[in-house]
Amino acid sequence: MIINVVDFEKLTAVYKPYKDGVEEVNKERQKFLEKLEPIRVEMQDLIKSFSTGQENVQEKEIRYSELQEQAYSLDEEFKQKAMEMKDSLNEKTFNELSAIINEFTENKEIDMVIGKMEVVSVKPEFEITDNIIELLKQKNLS
Repeated sequence: MIINVVDFEKLTAVYKPYKDGVEEVNKERQKFLEKLEPIRVEMQDLIKSFSTGQENVQEKEIRYSELQEQAYSLDEEFKQKAMEMKDSLNEKTFNELSAIINEFTENKEIDMVIGKMEVVSVKPEFEITDNIIELLKQKNLS
């Protein structure tokens, strides 16, 4: 039985669709930060105003609490969306890379390909990650 090993971490680092997906997650993070910025500024202004006088302290405290809740809600919303995006991206990437690996192993005497994370030791001749990266380059996917 011939078993080869592939490093998915190394493959995803060069896989263009994965890198594009990570960029989409980063764009969502930026949108979140833009939504959060006015809240952050108003909270800072309220903190400064606490030290300058005692007028409307209770109103300011209430407003500060409201802003905290808004910020927390936005944060939870972003975390949920980012997790969903990352999960979807990881699943899609794994499926696409698996198909490419299957294409690579077709017509070769390879019985099994396993991920490198599960391997304790492997002879270099059984490591096919660089071969798969070459195939990704040929397909303009890296």
